[in-house]
Amino acid sequence: MSYQQRHNENSNADDELNNRNQIEHRISSDGLELVPTILKIKQIILLRHSDFIRLVADFNNTLEMFTKDEPFYLRFTIVPHSDSTIFWKALIRITCSKVD
Repeated sequence: MSYQQRHNENSNADDELNNRNQIEHRISSDGLELVPTILKIKQIILLRHSDFIRLVADFNNTLEMFTKDEPFYLRFTIVPHSDSTIFWKALIRITCSKVD
């Protein structure tokens, strides 16, 4: 076997090993990177409408408090009737307004 053939085989083996390492790096064997995503999905599934309304109100209060010395602040409101069906989590619309 010539030097060139051995070099090509080694190069191909190295490329294959690098590809495997990249794939293994992207797909962790322990699956721990999925845990935060699963927890977020669980939070969304268990979120009640009243809790969501409260979160929007709390967010608006926080924005107003931190921008009290500014000439304006932002206020988020739910578009009327966009949350009136059982599918409110998918259909809800929120607007952002500048309040002087």
